[in-house]
Amino acid sequence: MYSFDGDLFLNEEEFKEFDSYFKPQSVALIGVSKKNDYFWLQNFVLAGFLGKVFPINPKGPNAAYGIPFYKSILDISEPIDYAVITVPAPRVPQVLKECIEKKAKLVTIFTSGFSETGKNECTLLENKLISILNNQKNNPPLRVIGPNCMGIYCPESKVSFRQDLSLRVGNIGFIAQSGGLAQNLAYKLKDLGIGISKFISYGNQIDLTCTDFLEYLTHDKKTKIICAYIEGVRKKDSPRFFKILREASLKKPVILWKGGVTDAGAKAAFTHTGALSGSIDIWNAAVKQAGIIKVNNFREFVNCIITFKHYKPSNLALNNINKDVVLLSISGGSSVTNTDDVMKVGLNVPKFSPETIKKIEDIMIYTIGVNSTNPLDLAYDFFNFSGIKNIFDVLIDLPISSIIFEISLQYIYFPRLDFFGVESMKDIYYQNLFKNLSRLKKAGKLVAVAVIDVCYPHERVDDTKLFLKKFPAYGSVEDAARALKYLIDYTHFLEKHQESNKKLGD
Repeated sequence: MYSFDGDLFLNEEEFKEFDSYFKPQSVALIGVSKKNDYFWLQNFVLAGFLGKVFPINPKGPNAAYGIPFYKSILDISEPIDYAVITVPAPRVPQVLKECIEKKAKLVTIFTSGFSETGKNECTLLENKLISILNNQKNNPPLRVIGPNCMGIYCPESKVSFRQDLSLRVGNIGFIAQSGGLAQNLAYKLKDLGIGISKFISYGNQIDLTCTDFLEYLTHDKKTKIICAYIEGVRKKDSPRFFKILREASLKKPVILWKGGVTDAGAKAAFTHTGALSGSIDIWNAAVKQAGIIKVNNFREFVNCIITFKHYKPSNLALNNINKDVVLLSISGGSSVTNTDDVMKVGLNVPKFSPETIKKIEDIMIYTIGVNSTNPLDLAYDFFNFSGIKNIFDVLIDLPISSIIFEISLQYIYFPRLDFFGVESMKDIYYQNLFKNLSRLKKAGKLVAVAVIDVCYPHERVDDTKLFLKKFPAYGSVEDAARALKYLIDYTHFLEKHQESNKKLGD
């Protein structure tokens, strides 16, 4: 562990050392073989890693992908920045000793079969690794991620733990106790076209911990949003973890998904990474106090990332953010159920004043099946292009923070588009809607689009991606409301912190 000498944060030298872990110039892949289809070698070669790659296996082959193999890391004459150990668990201690002798900087132990199994002999084997690290003489010491993890993924330096992950550079940082969830999120962000700064799958935490990576990402200027999936924090690390968690949330949004919140989940967490979850009540209280965006599942995780990508809290007028929402849809039934969903997540759907209702009624062409208060049931006025613009003109002046517009594809993709007199109705409608929603967003409203999951599944995927270019888009109004609630709560946390600082300054 780093010695902080009582200081909470990494100093400049320590940060540079940590940052270099994500920019290796040379990589040793220990245990690569034909049996595993040269998995780790493919990950680096096919991702386009520009540094030197040294595959290692004492039993050969001589070469693969045109790259020669070595019998041991000690046979390599050049310095090694990063090594991935994939040999069977009983062989890991010896290989780790060789990495120390080689003076490698960082090792990921991909191999599983340690304390996460719950078996005494496997825990003893993990303790042996810890002893080897503690007794090393290297300065700086070799650092270890794992065991039982995927390690690091950094598109900027083309370091990857899967060959088919995106190389789109972005500002999302992710620390995950689970390698599988790290991959899931990486694939989902690839699908959404969202770039990544650094991902870390850290496993059993015998050396580098989630706290270390949280601290690093807090300082990393290339990471604007921190995401974390955590099953448990080492007991001795808990005070430092929660201190850094709060400091991190004051600098940038921290979206956290806690695994093992039930008794059965906690047992599963222990057998997964050997993590001790601790009291969930204490955890929830500490996380809430720290201003963390605490999500409950993968869908919320992704929806929050989408929301914070589009709305940076530092750019919002914090004093103007409230929990009031305007809902717009084409259906009266949807208006009712959407209101229920929005209220259940903790937002409000306030009724319009008589003056506002009169303005909207004067705008609407149709009088049958419409509702001119909040929620707005537009019925056929859903396709009233000039009416939508005029309605939005009214909404801009209301002291309501959020607008959720529901898209029902069964009306957009009507069987006969020329029913409305135009063959490309969808394109024209979307162009008009984009223009008017953009005006609301520019005026400071939190605009969200719900492309509801009812029909036209292929078109829904394409249209959602189309909206995502300019607005946060979700699969339901409830998803939109919940994600906006997380954003609003976080902005209120920042606002309270600013007020506290002002009082202290006074």
